[in-house]
Amino acid sequence: MFNSIRNRLFVAVFFIIGISFIISCSENANRNEANNHTEIDTSGSFRLHLTDFFTDSSGIDSFISRHPECYSDSGLLIEFYKRRNFRFAWINKDGIIEHSAHLINLISGSTRTAMMDTSIAARLQILFDSVKAVPLMELHESGIAEEMELNFTAAFFAFARSEYVGVEDSVFRNLDWFIPRKKIDFDGLLDSILNKSPQEMVNSEPVYYMYSRLKSYLNLYTELACNETWDSLTQPSNDLKPGSRDSIIPVMKHRLHLLGDMGILDTSDVYSDSLSIAVRHFQSRYGLKTSGIADKEFFEALNVKPEVRLRQLLVNMERCRWLPMRPKGEFIVINLPEYKMYVNSDETTLWECNVIVGKASNNTVIFTDSLEYIVFNPYWNVPDKIIFDEIAPEMVREPSYLKNHHMELVSYSNPSRVVDPKSVDWKNPGLKRFPYLLRQKPGPWNALGSIKFLFPNNYSIYLHDTPEKKLFDQHERSFSHGCIRVQKPLKLAEFLLKDDSLWNKKKIQSALKKGKEKFVKLIHKVPVSILYFTAWVDDAGVLNFRKDVYGHDVKMEKAVFEF
Repeated sequence: MFNSIRNRLFVAVFFIIGISFIISCSENANRNEANNHTEIDTSGSFRLHLTDFFTDSSGIDSFISRHPECYSDSGLLIEFYKRRNFRFAWINKDGIIEHSAHLINLISGSTRTAMMDTSIAARLQILFDSVKAVPLMELHESGIAEEMELNFTAAFFAFARSEYVGVEDSVFRNLDWFIPRKKIDFDGLLDSILNKSPQEMVNSEPVYYMYSRLKSYLNLYTELACNETWDSLTQPSNDLKPGSRDSIIPVMKHRLHLLGDMGILDTSDVYSDSLSIAVRHFQSRYGLKTSGIADKEFFEALNVKPEVRLRQLLVNMERCRWLPMRPKGEFIVINLPEYKMYVNSDETTLWECNVIVGKASNNTVIFTDSLEYIVFNPYWNVPDKIIFDEIAPEMVREPSYLKNHHMELVSYSNPSRVVDPKSVDWKNPGLKRFPYLLRQKPGPWNALGSIKFLFPNNYSIYLHDTPEKKLFDQHERSFSHGCIRVQKPLKLAEFLLKDDSLWNKKKIQSALKKGKEKFVKLIHKVPVSILYFTAWVDDAGVLNFRKDVYGHDVKMEKAVFEF
């Protein structure tokens, strides 16, 4: 069982590595070290000058000729060393710098090479040890110093591309992710890292802040996947609650203890108060109803195997590779699988609230933009798809449907001209575009509620209030046609207008009471990121999981793991 699970994990991680040329470079370097009659052409390629080591363009060309699999990075190598006037980065007048050992450790701990340390890090270690064995004054007479130098730099570039960029663009474009990928200056990144203390290398990773948080849980789930039997537990006929007794309860306690939800472990078959607290903690971080009762949903989540959760961690870490660093200033983040909105200032979450997102058949798009307008008492302009799919059939059955729902037809060219609904053939209202604008008037009946928040985009997505307040109490909230309903729209409006001297809470409430549509342009645009994380670590350090509501994880696994 142990070997089978481990083998599956090895295969899974192997297929997301994408750094084969590091291995090739390292293997060639290893063969050059092991094969005493392999000659290294170093004529004029590096020299000792004022006790520092240097290479030059011919030295890099020679390296590439010996390692043609590294040809794609030849431009990076040349540019990096030009910036340094061709001075070595990993060896100086005092010997091998400490950063070299830390690079080996970084690659050893990589989420993409963790199962292949002996193929990558060990080969760099051979070069490291070989150079260290040569007296410093003799290094300039041997080509091994330059071989190590250029191998380490090439290895860093390949490692950074794999670890911090992720899947190829051709794969990325098919994953329903419409946030532009971040760009990395690899030369500048390496320069920056080398100018910091060696211990800071790990903290210099140019990835979204959630990456390191998720990474901290990889060892736990790798150990669980390799060392623990995780057979599905059969739910008893009745839900388990405090005071219940059942033979399955000791197994529940053991699993919750392993996952960190239950502190002190006991082996009794009694559903104790401490078990109820642990179940509630587990339910909270899995987005379930926090009842403290072991019901069907609880057992379904508890039965998910650790290797599945491990893959979920890796998939969400891949998403972190694509995102830019955490923005500065004020910004809003909406995590679709969590059904939550977070209002942030720099690294501090100011407040949060529930949201309602698109149904699986009308999923909300993953993208980023900036809030620019608030609309008080908005009209709801009904999309053509809803007209064709929902309203037209209702009009056939009930001709007074528009009137009963406070809707009106108006001309696109002249919205003040109202069109008689009887003039429309509702059985055949159109194929591509409905000929009129159908809108719902402002009021308590309006589907957008009393406030709408606009960030113009190509997906017709916006934030808005809703008259259906009770839906926010559901723990799974995918009910909309794609736009996002906000639980606290008035608080959001006050936040967005706080720097505008023309507005305060009293004036906002006054505008709402008038019942007339009013557009307000924000003084400062506020970035909004609509993200999709099914695994994340909150500010308290607690690992959370959610269901893959739109099936994006399934697509990601196929692309990233190449199964």
